[in-house]
Amino acid sequence: MPHNWDKYEGARQLRHGNRHGYAWYRTEFTVDPEDRHGKKVFLYFEGVGSYGTVWVNGQQAGYHAGGRTTFTLDVTHLVKYGEPNILAVRADHPAMIADLPWVCGGCSGEWGFSEGSQPMGIFRPVTVVVTGEVRVEPFGVHVWNHTDITPEQAPVHLNTELKNYGAADREIVLLNRVVDRSGKILATLRHSQEVPAGQTHTVSQ
Repeated sequence: MPHNWDKYEGARQLRHGNRHGYAWYRTEFTVDPEDRHGKKVFLYFEGVGSYGTVWVNGQQAGYHAGGRTTFTLDVTHLVKYGEPNILAVRADHPAMIADLPWVCGGCSGEWGFSEGSQPMGIFRPVTVVVTGEVRVEPFGVHVWNHTDITPEQAPVHLNTELKNYGAADREIVLLNRVVDRSGKILATLRHSQEVPAGQTHTVSQ
């Protein structure tokens, strides 16, 4: 892990450069008993081609279509603490996929399009992530600028997406720090915000 079942036949422009079928994965992971209270447990998948179905301790935790896109599953309600948890994943990559973009050119009528672009299997890392009940969502920090840049200044815009996975409203303090390449803190942005239970809120700074 990570790996895939292909031999990248697509580089030779074969009609079906990708392998089709399905594969099962099974492993165990443990969660610290101290994380039982006030913590959330997530599984972060960086790439399962092309469809991924996930079970934790025999119960389905989620499903995702699209091998090149990541997905995160909240498995707090499924895990056991201080003992092994069984994680099982089925990765499906059937022929003639029509609801995802160009995952196998060999299934297309356009000859020579078989670039082997999406492997079969769990071809990117999987991580167990433990956080507080309020967390920054995956890819939830967005930094950009506009055309208002001048030789004297370059305003930077920042959005942070927060979600409260808990059952009660929470008052949080969000700190965003700007650092240079040496690690020196150039600026600190502080924002207090109430995030209702189960809600997502975006802080703009």
